[in-house]
Amino acid sequence: MKDEEIPTVRAEREEIPLASREEREDVAQTRPLEEVREHAPRAPGETKTVVLGGPPPSFAYLIIKDGPRAGRLFRLNPRGTTVGRDWHNDIILDDEAVSRQHAKIRVEGEGDEEKFFLYDLASTNGTFVNGKQILKHALEDGDEIVMGETTLVFKRISGGT
Repeated sequence: MKDEEIPTVRAEREEIPLASREEREDVAQTRPLEEVREHAPRAPGETKTVVLGGPPPSFAYLIIKDGPRAGRLFRLNPRGTTVGRDWHNDIILDDEAVSRQHAKIRVEGEGDEEKFFLYDLASTNGTFVNGKQILKHALEDGDEIVMGETTLVFKRISGGT
């Protein structure tokens, strides 16, 4: 059998000059984005963009403590996070004792009164917080939630009370 010649392509290297010390120092001296926006030139009659919704009121998570997928962490959406066995949920628990649409968590209140509330969605085996069955419960940092054979821990990182 004859050795076949494999076609090759040669490409010239493009040399890119390194930035000078002055250019590097100029880039390093940046201003905060808010300051840049505040002093940016505007066209006559131009108005600021209206911000819709704003930032989320808080950062909160559910961490699977015991059960399938232990150690997984899920960030909660203040507008609502669904929990259950069905693939349509925001948090899917691989636990046959968890209902397809088991629970929902959402923020209620405003400002310092914002709280994450856990709602049981008429689940077959119920939802428990710190050992007590609930239908609606205002969650506190460190609360242990049991759904089926899965234990989750609620963690609130910042904002609200």
